[in-house]
Amino acid sequence: MMLYSVDDDDKPMSKKGMKKQQKEAEKAAKKQLQQEQAAATAAGDSVAGDDYAAGCYGVMPMIQSKEKIDRNIVRVGDLTAARAGEKVWVRGRLHTSRAVG
Repeated sequence: MMLYSVDDDDKPMSKKGMKKQQKEAEKAAKKQLQQEQAAATAAGDSVAGDDYAAGCYGVMPMIQSKEKIDRNIVRVGDLTAARAGEKVWVRGRLHTSRAVG
């Protein structure tokens, strides 16, 4: 004996109709689960701990060269083997930059 579901007009539903109804029910359950997870996540975010990056954003002071840093800028032509292992500052300018590949 087969059981048939009936639609709004008290007619037996076809197999396609039953599959469609089942699919809609699964879709609704999935949507409900996603909404519950989103609500749980939102509630968990409001209880977040300390902000470790608080000093990395906001109004920062302007860089106005208030301090003079002692730098020895060396010309590229003056770099020799005698300066190997020594930390030096080199100033340069790039005229054209293209991606290769």
